[in-house]
Amino acid sequence: KNNFLEKIQLLDILTFSFEELTQYPQLLKKCLSYTLFNHLA
Repeated sequence: KNNFLEKIQLLDILTFSFEELTQYPQLLKKCLSYTLFNHLA
């Protein structure tokens, strides 16, 4: 039960973060580029 609540909370945080990022598409592109660069490097 406790684990389920934690997952719901995490989902809320991820959804909120995603909504915040979609307001800043340029920042999102930079984050994605940076992440990809780190994985490839």
